[in-house]
Amino acid sequence: MLAPHLAEFVPAAALPAPCAGLLAHDGHMTSALERFHGAPVTVQVVRRRQDAAVYWREILLSLPTGRIVQYAVVGIALAHCPPPARAAILAEAEPLGRILQRLPTRLRVEPLAFLRVPLPAPLAERFSVAAGTPAHGRLVRIHHGPQCLIEGVELLAPA
Repeated sequence: MLAPHLAEFVPAAALPAPCAGLLAHDGHMTSALERFHGAPVTVQVVRRRQDAAVYWREILLSLPTGRIVQYAVVGIALAHCPPPARAAILAEAEPLGRILQRLPTRLRVEPLAFLRVPLPAPLAERFSVAAGTPAHGRLVRIHHGPQCLIEGVELLAPA
C-alpha cells in the first residue's frame, strides 16, 4: 500500500510533535499509542502471508472509537518466537506489542530510521485524510536475544 520510492528519511530531531514522542523511542508502538491516546488499541489484519521462514502482516491499529492511529507492515520470524507468542500472533486477535510484552525475556526494539511519507489514496482514505497528506513513521527491528524476531515499518496517522 505504500510507495517506498516516495518515502523521505528524516532525522529524529526533525519529527514534529507529537510524532517525535511516539516514534523516537526503543519501546513498542502499542504501548506508546495507548499511553498517548489514553485508550487501548485493537488490531485489524488487512493482509497476511506466510512462508517457511516469515509470517508477514499488514495491519491497522484503532482506538475504541474506530479511529485508525497506525498502519504497519511487519515480518515475523515465527521460528524464533516462543510457542505461546507464536500462537497468539497467528490468532491475529491482539496487537503485536501487547503479545511481546508478555514474553518472560525483554526484547530489544531498535528504530532504524524515521520517515515522512505522502500517503497514497487507499491509505489516506483509511486515515480519513486527503491523498498526499504527509505521515511519519519508522523502520524498526525487534530482537529476541541475538535473533532478529521482527522487521517492519510503522506509520502514524497524520495529526
